[in-house]
Amino acid sequence: MHKTIEDTISAMFQSVLDQTDGVFLIESKTDDKTKTTTFTIDGDSPVNLRTITQLTRTLSKQIDEVMAEDETPFRFEISTPGADKPLKFLRQFPKHIGRNFLIKTTEFQLEGILKALTDNTITIEPKPNKKEPLAGAKIINFEDIVAATIVLSFK
Repeated sequence: MHKTIEDTISAMFQSVLDQTDGVFLIESKTDDKTKTTTFTIDGDSPVNLRTITQLTRTLSKQIDEVMAEDETPFRFEISTPGADKPLKFLRQFPKHIGRNFLIKTTEFQLEGILKALTDNTITIEPKPNKKEPLAGAKIINFEDIVAATIVLSFK
């Protein structure tokens, strides 16, 4: 199997991440037109610019060492998901306990405060509404979640 430059860079990046505590890959995408691979990362605690800079420098150094003779054009970017992007992994939830979420499942949509989580569930305290003004906490299986997005408040 022929390994592309994107595959090589992705493997190097995963190696760099494996050496970085508490930071993990959400997704990687390559734009074929610009030859840019974008790595979207998150962490067990908020990822700061210093961490992104360190990852970028470490990956650049590895690329320079391994691919010094290769003149194929490519670029890479490392970023975090925006606050408006849905969370994809249960590992992303703990640092957001106490925040307001919009949860969509195949059966319902619910807005409320993230109260707790287990290895495969999250607990949401629904925002009171006219239909259910005193609704209690709802436990949702992670596998049933289609999208879980933080509701940003600008008060």
